[in-house]
Amino acid sequence: MRNASRVCGKCGTTVFADAPQGFCSVCLLNTGLGPLTEEIDEALEASAARMLMDFGDYELLEEIGRGGQGVVYRARQKSLNRTVAVKVISLGPWATEAHLKRFRLEAEAAASLDHPRIVPIYEIGQRDGCCYFSMRFVEGGQLDDVVRHKPMPVRRAAELVAKLAHTVHYAHQRGILHRDIKPGNILIDANGEPHLTDFGLARLVEKESTITRTVEVLGTPSYMAPEQAAGQTEQLTTATDIYGLGAVAYQLLTGQPPFAGGTTYETIRQVLETEPRRPSLLNRAIDRDLETICLKCLQKEPTKRYGSAEALADDLERFLRDEPIRSRRISRSERLWRWCKRKPVIASLVAALILVVAVAFAGVLWQLHRLEREQAIERRNLYTADMNLAHQAWQEGNLQNAQALLRAHLPKAGEEDLRGFEWRYLWQLCQDESRFTFSNIKFNARTPASAGVDRREMVLSGDGHTGYHQCLF
Repeated sequence: MRNASRVCGKCGTTVFADAPQGFCSVCLLNTGLGPLTEEIDEALEASAARMLMDFGDYELLEEIGRGGQGVVYRARQKSLNRTVAVKVISLGPWATEAHLKRFRLEAEAAASLDHPRIVPIYEIGQRDGCCYFSMRFVEGGQLDDVVRHKPMPVRRAAELVAKLAHTVHYAHQRGILHRDIKPGNILIDANGEPHLTDFGLARLVEKESTITRTVEVLGTPSYMAPEQAAGQTEQLTTATDIYGLGAVAYQLLTGQPPFAGGTTYETIRQVLETEPRRPSLLNRAIDRDLETICLKCLQKEPTKRYGSAEALADDLERFLRDEPIRSRRISRSERLWRWCKRKPVIASLVAALILVVAVAFAGVLWQLHRLEREQAIERRNLYTADMNLAHQAWQEGNLQNAQALLRAHLPKAGEEDLRGFEWRYLWQLCQDESRFTFSNIKFNARTPASAGVDRREMVLSGDGHTGYHQCLF
């Protein structure tokens, strides 16, 4: 099995393992044409100019892109008088059978998918020994040019990746893996909508071929899944494309890919061995949930990524709706806050109702406190007055009345004990019965019939009660 992780010996561009002499087509042409005279150079330039002017039914206007397999031109289709994109195999007449099969595979994979965000194929053909196919021309350009060194607004990035995830899920449902998802293979139209293109490394999920085996390490290292970088072709699944979507999201959010070494080898080593930096360290505007989604896509183990591109799209859309994402559990307070953000009108009404109830409750508590305070003041005033009355009763010798006034201020359960030194002093004074007076007692003397002459009974009448006591006079 040949290792396909090679770069051009002159310019460093990624090339296929079976590229002639290990050079890309441009360097091969420059090397071959180097010794020619100026006259021959001029003739070749004229020939190239004629080719740009005339390519069968297409008039090639300008080069707009270049990839590992071909060169893309903006062209005019003469028969329909419309602007299209034409991709021509880069090796031209030097293309091997493997290159031709791979080129046709790209066209067939894209042509089998009918989706508004997948660039459609119009025609595939061959002219002057060069294979080509025409496709829809997307005027906006590559996403790579939009976010080369500058992060995209967070919500805009989430919206774009969610749309791409739906597109990739559509391809997966039809048994096609893209295997080279990166900003350079995503076109943005005039309305800002993304379109997936360049299925040059695509393959059928359930059908492995000799062509896919030869490109097992092909791809762009910075956006390549670890299992793809390790050449584990049999382990490439839909999780490989989910990793690519996560790598695209990482660049959109931070302005740089998750891994970028000084060389292809160093980048692949980082992909296999190191963890990406947290996006929030590079862009503080990134939400915790969005960072969680991005890093889940970039897990080294395919089983730890999202189970499908649709699940990724669902989590991104939940984030955009301020709903809890499924890849992270959140607290009740955070869940409540997100509900308030989703339902601001209802949340405002509920908050207003709670505020009214709270104010009313606070008013009731204040009134109760005020009543308790007034009652306490009243009790203290009554206590002061009763202490004065008790002292006056003691001075008059009316201990019974004084004690009654003092007993009235014995604290009940839960009541504040207001008794001080004055109460205890008066209570002690009231225990001295020598101050007891008989001003309210009536004395009546009579001699009952049965009594002897030397005995009499005294009738004591006090507080409505009468008692008879024998006494000797």
